[in-house]
Parts: sequence; structure tokens; C-alpha cells
Amino acid sequence: MQTAIKFFGNNLRDFIFYNDERAIDSDYVKNLPPNEKESLIFLPIKNLVVKVDRWEDYPKFYAHFIYNGKQYFKFIVGDIAIREQFKNKSDGEYFFRQNAYVVFSLTNPFQYNNKCYKMVAQVF
Repeated sequence: MQTAIKFFGNNLRDFIFYNDERAIDSDYVKNLPPNEKESLIFLPIKNLVVKVDRWEDYPKFYAHFIYNGKQYFKFIVGDIAIREQFKNKSDGEYFFRQNAYVVFSLTNPFQYNNKCYKMVAQVF
């Protein structure tokens, strides 16, 4: 892991994908110059908490964490290892890791609200 971080560095910035919310309007992303559009970024975070929230017996997984001194809430978790580890847990919030590096991805726009959501794609 340290070798990968040294080789790739990280993409430190003020916000995760253009703002400090969990989603961004797709029109904003669409209107960015091509050289400013991003769909994956690699960032260090702190105090990663996994939230399990069952809906009709189907578990949904969210992440709460701190990045750049700001608390972020309810990012969708796509990391298969985390989903597998927490799939049988009751609804609730579970501390996962003090420090981590995360690959964040940006979803395609959701049809019902035209928003692109920020996902925790992979945790290292």
C-alpha cells in the first residue's frame, strides 16, 4: 500500500468532487471543461464509520468520515469487502477505521433527481 501511495500520490483537494455534499447536480458536472471532469479520486480520510440501514430486509451501506477537517455523511459504500463484512449486522453505525485511503467514484446521474452521488468505491 505504501508503495502505491508513493507511486500514485493522492489527489488532495478542498472537497470531494467539487463540493462538500454527498451529491452534485449532474448539470454542473456536464458543464465542466473536459480537463476538470473527474470520476475517480484517491484521498486519505479519518474516522471511517459504516452505517447499516435495512430497507425491506435489504441492507444498504453508507460511510461517514472526515476529510480535510470536514465531516461527510451518508456516502454510498460500494466496496465489496466492507459490504460482505457488514451484511449480517443489525441497523446501526459501526466504527471501521481511524485512518484510511479511499477511492471515491461519482455515479451517473439518477433519473429522478438529476444528481450524481459520491461513492466509497474501495477502502485501503
